[in-house]
Amino acid sequence: MRLVRVFPLALAAVLSACGPEPEPPPRPVPPRPAAPPPQAPPTLEERMKRLEGAEKAEPGRFLAHHEAWSAIRAEARGTRHEAAVAEKLDRLEGAANKAYRELYRPVQDEIRRLAGERRPLEARERLLAWKVPPEMDIGGLLSADLTRQLAVLNDLALLEERRRRLHEAVHAGDASRDPAAELGAFVDSPRVAVRAEAERSILELRRLRAAESRRRRIAAAAPEGPAVFGERPGARVPTEGRFEERIPAAARASLEASRGLLPRLPGDVLLVFLSEPHAWHKPDGVAVRWSTVDGGKTVSPDRCPTPPLALPAMHAELHRTADYPEATETFRKRGHEQPYLLSRLQASRIGGAPFFIQHDERRKGETILCLLSSYQPGTTGPRESRELARAGYAEVGPALMIGDVGCLYFVVDGKGRVRWFEQCY
Repeated sequence: MRLVRVFPLALAAVLSACGPEPEPPPRPVPPRPAAPPPQAPPTLEERMKRLEGAEKAEPGRFLAHHEAWSAIRAEARGTRHEAAVAEKLDRLEGAANKAYRELYRPVQDEIRRLAGERRPLEARERLLAWKVPPEMDIGGLLSADLTRQLAVLNDLALLEERRRRLHEAVHAGDASRDPAAELGAFVDSPRVAVRAEAERSILELRRLRAAESRRRRIAAAAPEGPAVFGERPGARVPTEGRFEERIPAAARASLEASRGLLPRLPGDVLLVFLSEPHAWHKPDGVAVRWSTVDGGKTVSPDRCPTPPLALPAMHAELHRTADYPEATETFRKRGHEQPYLLSRLQASRIGGAPFFIQHDERRKGETILCLLSSYQPGTTGPRESRELARAGYAEVGPALMIGDVGCLYFVVDGKGRVRWFEQCY
């Protein structure tokens, strides 16, 4: 029997059956799509529409929108869109300027107020602290305007410093410096505000020099003498027998030292008599008489009858001052509560341009002679008022109350005739 060997072959067949599978054939590559044709650039109309949409989306970006519209201006030149692009640019500039003015207005009002009150240094500091928003500063026009304002305030600061020095010199007695020469450079300034302020300052300084010179001449010629108003305690008292009994003078005004301020007068001393309390409400309740410096008909205080109106013995010394009727508005701008009482004084006074509580009742040809004003001492006022209060006057009420804190106005005409009228609040 013959044996056949088949084992290696079988093993080879098995091994051959367990080998790696063959790789799949490669997949076919899809063809590339054809490239799209190049898009045409946006037309001018399309770019304008995009810019209009951007404006609506961000209305506050004035500078960015202005630059975008400026970029297509050259392209629009010569086309039917040229006028529309120019109008858009003008509108953006106007809108930016309007928005800026609304934002800047409170600062501008404060700067104008400070400059009007002659405080240019403070106005300049306020202006330096202000910054122009970049998105509103198209073409740098707003920054340039701010620079011009700063230059004006710098000039006003220099002008104010010179004006202040001239004021101080005049008050110190030096009237030799001519305001027009000192401030002439500012009068020639190309800036309107500086020229106007320089002209106003020159006019004020000239008036101040004239008033100060006149005041010094009068003060130098004023003689030493009795009180110009009232009586010192213990002095002999002028009397009048016109009424039912002799009554003491309620007020006495010595006009001898003030003749340079008044027309020609028939006497040196004006005596005022009251027939009863509140006599100024009656046409014949107040009488005036002329007397001389030496006192005329007088009696000692212990022989003086009881007056109809209890008044303390008060007197006023001579004090020269001035009225500034045109300065009422200036005091008002500086925040004074009653500016009309600073420019014209309501007081017991001689001559000048006093404050009329109601209205000017002078007739043609009449001049203010003097005023007798209400006076009320208190415990919290000035030192002299506190001293009167401690002396007992606060217990009997007002020292002198004419109506409701009013005045007796005495006027004189060209013939020396004296008339009086009363005004109160």
